[in-house]
Amino acid sequence: MNGPTDKPDESNQKKNGEVEHCEHHDEGKPFEINERADWRQSVGRVMHEISNTINDNIVVARYGTIATVALLAGYGMYRTPLFFRFRTVSEIPPDHFVRRKVLHGRLIEVLEEEGQGGVEKPLKVLVRHLSPIGRFQHRAAFDFSAETMNPSARLAGRIENSKDLLKIEIAGVKAAPSYSNRKEQERQWLRRLVADRTPIACQLLSRRIAQGAVKKNASTPSSSQTNDAFDNPADPESEQFAICHLKYRPLGSVRRQDLATVLVKNGRALVASGMHTEDPLRPTMHGSTKVDCMRKDAEYLEGLGEAEFQAVKSKLGMWNDKLVRKAHPDLVTEAEFEATASTRVKVWRWVREKAGF
Repeated sequence: MNGPTDKPDESNQKKNGEVEHCEHHDEGKPFEINERADWRQSVGRVMHEISNTINDNIVVARYGTIATVALLAGYGMYRTPLFFRFRTVSEIPPDHFVRRKVLHGRLIEVLEEEGQGGVEKPLKVLVRHLSPIGRFQHRAAFDFSAETMNPSARLAGRIENSKDLLKIEIAGVKAAPSYSNRKEQERQWLRRLVADRTPIACQLLSRRIAQGAVKKNASTPSSSQTNDAFDNPADPESEQFAICHLKYRPLGSVRRQDLATVLVKNGRALVASGMHTEDPLRPTMHGSTKVDCMRKDAEYLEGLGEAEFQAVKSKLGMWNDKLVRKAHPDLVTEAEFEATASTRVKVWRWVREKAGF
């Protein structure tokens, strides 16, 4: 009786054991699943935070990239010929003078210089050379770019010591002596052009340098070639002036006028002995030796002489001052003869000159 009753107990125990084992097994599964879920959630949270950070700053990153590209593009364009300009005369290549190239700029200042020992006193100005893009700037934009955007334009000390302006001598004329005139003061008209930052065209003729500033080439056979543009470059550290024809456009006019001719015609300057004033301490170099250029220079000086003669006759500018007229007796006598002599006297004089008596 006991045997059959014991077997069910054993089977019940096995079932209970299997049930317990299953219960333990079922308790471990949720633990592993929770562990994996926690890891995935952590990774997901990190990726979510990174995504949010990128989305929050994507506008800043985008505009930062655009600004960087724009700055690099602007710097690249600034280094192109469109923005190139000469800052000093020493930077101008010699062949620019030989070929008489034209540079465009704006008048910045009139330089004052005292004559020494009977040496002719040239008429000098400071000019800011304009790049091809700079030529399209109006007055306000020019002032802003010259004084604000370009640090080298901020001058420390005297303006004639600037390393950002071209020193120019006006060809064919010399400075007028001190004179008194009720209509205008000495150099007042030229200073008015400077105050307006008048655009001008400068045709390069030659370069004036300090004595001893020419670098002699060892291959140069003699000193007679000191005017050669390539064998004897000028010392870039020396003070240099560019001798130029200057042309400007008067207000309301379409065509440019020669500045030297206007000055002489109105009695504001004297005609020089040549295309440039003679100064043994500061010779000139890099000028053209072509016959055609020399012929044009002679015709130009002849035109200046005629303009000066008319100014003397009309007593314009400095020629209205008695002291100035007294200092140039030959020119004044001839002008007064032309203004006051009768036609008969002029004809008789012409006949005598032709006949040689």
